[in-house]
Amino acid sequence: MSRKLILHGNLAEFVGHNEFDLNVKTAALNAALDEVDSKEAILNSADNDLDAAEVAENLQSTENTNATNAKNNANNQFNSAKENKSKAEQDVIEKKKLCSTACK
Repeated sequence: MSRKLILHGNLAEFVGHNEFDLNVKTAALNAALDEVDSKEAILNSADNDLDAAEVAENLQSTENTNATNAKNNANNQFNSAKENKSKAEQDVIEKKKLCSTACK
């Protein structure tokens, strides 16, 4: 967004200043406007970097949530398997008891 002050014709005479002073002031104003443009570009770049960081943070948060869900599912499957093993062991004990009394 470049903004420049441009002198036209006899503008210096119209405002009651000599042309040299007006040119110096115009150059100073243009330099200040260039600095503002430069700082706006830096700010826009920083805003873009921040947006990218927020996207990365959201993605990481989603990945963390997915990892936590996968861990919870694995724990649930492990606990279910332990429970099934315990039931199977109890069944074996019961069948051994039945066999020992029925086989005598």
